[in-house]
Amino acid sequence: MPSNSAQEKLLAHVLFEIRSLLASHIGASATGETHVRATAELAYALHNCALQAMAGDSFDTLQAIAAVERVESKFGGGGLAQRLREIAAQPSA
Repeated sequence: MPSNSAQEKLLAHVLFEIRSLLASHIGASATGETHVRATAELAYALHNCALQAMAGDSFDTLQAIAAVERVESKFGGGGLAQRLREIAAQPSA
């Protein structure tokens, strides 16, 4: 059931662009500062969700949060996944 607003699509496009810009910082052989590699991995982990939002489709929120958790476990979590879980648990307006 598509329910994406123009704002959600805009943010999805930005996330997808970030993923494209940081593509060289993804993978086991990637070098660079940890926060840049973590950001690249996070954008890569969520790019399929971004593609779905850009198309006006929905995506599985819990799977997206699980992807964030995997990145946090790799680089040391900043608590983003927990904050996303809290947001997801809030009643829709």
